[in-house]
Amino acid sequence: MLAASTVSLAAQSPEEFARRQYESGMSFLQNHRYGEALKDFRSVVDSYPASSVADDAMLEIARYYFELSRDFGAAEQTIDQLVKKYPRGDVTPQAHVMLGRLLLARSRARADAETALASFERATRLFPESGIAPAAGYYSGEVLRLLGRPDEALERYELVSASYPKDPWASRAMLGAAAGLVADGRITPAMERLQRVRLRFAGTPEADRALALNTILYRLYVRAPARPPYAFSNRVLTGSSGKLKDGIAIGIDRIGNVVFVNENAALILNPSGGVLRSLTGTEPRGLFFDQDGRPILTRKGNIVPDGAQPIVLSVPLPEGKPRALEEIPGGAATATGDLLVMDRKAHAVVKFSAAGKHLGTFATGDADRLAVDSFGNVAILDRDGKSIIVVDPDGRGARKIAASGYTPDEPVDLAFDALNHLYVLDRGRASVFIMTAGRTPKLLTTFSVPEKNPGSFPRARAFALDEAGRLYIYDERAERIQVYQ
Repeated sequence: MLAASTVSLAAQSPEEFARRQYESGMSFLQNHRYGEALKDFRSVVDSYPASSVADDAMLEIARYYFELSRDFGAAEQTIDQLVKKYPRGDVTPQAHVMLGRLLLARSRARADAETALASFERATRLFPESGIAPAAGYYSGEVLRLLGRPDEALERYELVSASYPKDPWASRAMLGAAAGLVADGRITPAMERLQRVRLRFAGTPEADRALALNTILYRLYVRAPARPPYAFSNRVLTGSSGKLKDGIAIGIDRIGNVVFVNENAALILNPSGGVLRSLTGTEPRGLFFDQDGRPILTRKGNIVPDGAQPIVLSVPLPEGKPRALEEIPGGAATATGDLLVMDRKAHAVVKFSAAGKHLGTFATGDADRLAVDSFGNVAILDRDGKSIIVVDPDGRGARKIAASGYTPDEPVDLAFDALNHLYVLDRGRASVFIMTAGRTPKLLTTFSVPEKNPGSFPRARAFALDEAGRLYIYDERAERIQVYQ
């Protein structure tokens, strides 16, 4: 006689068991036990391919590779299998959208962007009743904006927000439309769309972002030029000792904490200036952030991502033996996750994969600071030439910024805000110069504080911007980070 549990197990249909295993995988996933989740999802796909949840499990596997492990090759392979095996499955429309997103995450080349656009359009055309149209429409707008087709992008964004006014994708589409309008110099319509997001989607992350973006626009286009774009907030960050000495770089991480770096250590400060912890890595040379906003320290010969082991960087030489980078004053992450790192000895900016694989020379020049905008354009602060150069995402089309009203004196740092305005901290002029968004920036406004006034920064060394465009300036004389809003 069989045990009751054995009878119960035998009585379960393959469909019921597949569903139980899929739900088990989702439970592991929600608890961040990714290895166990993958085991369950793969078991569903391999053992119960005819079940109603097999395509769901395959989509979760693809999502894991794409969003968590960043294994784009495995993600694409899984998506291709899903689309071929379940061409009419419930989640196949999502697979088409994920494939387009994957192409964008891997490459910003025009051909890949066009293929991504086709994938988004295909999802809507093949599955008009699936509910995928808002997401596909939003991503189509994003691609068109990246391709330099702003009118078509605006049309896609507006179609989503008008056709699906209460859908979360409508709020994202309005944010995208606002960013496109700013790039085109249409500030008032951009602010109107951001305000609609705040009113229609109050309490959402998109509403918070709309407020931050509108704050930037108000500061730069409404408050200025009649009044200074910033005012000293009387807030300073000093660390536990009351002073921050010999700083060489600062930045804002993905959750809004401030990272301060000097030649001995790197500290993460909370918004009040208290020390939360130190970053691993002795004798840092500089600081930048990966595409997810996590800090990376640069050192002699290697970089140290937060919470990870050092990555040794080297460039191949004709005779075969690679040359390790000796001085790495800083770097930046591209939109596709690759790393641009300054090679002081070679007077070049070199591209590496996130794992440290050499991908080639990106640009030449004695770079001292780098910044990347949302289109992938790279601003390079050339130390010797005291100039600012903007390079296309593929490393071509280098052009020197010649903004009327600004002649560089001693620029020491630069950054893009969330709407692609370019900010340059010029120590020689004790000022921050702010330029319009776009391929050919023009001086928009300037900010400085008289030397004897509170908040002055006559010996500024570095600065950072948060998502609302607040300025955090480190001044060597004051030995503190001062906040302006």
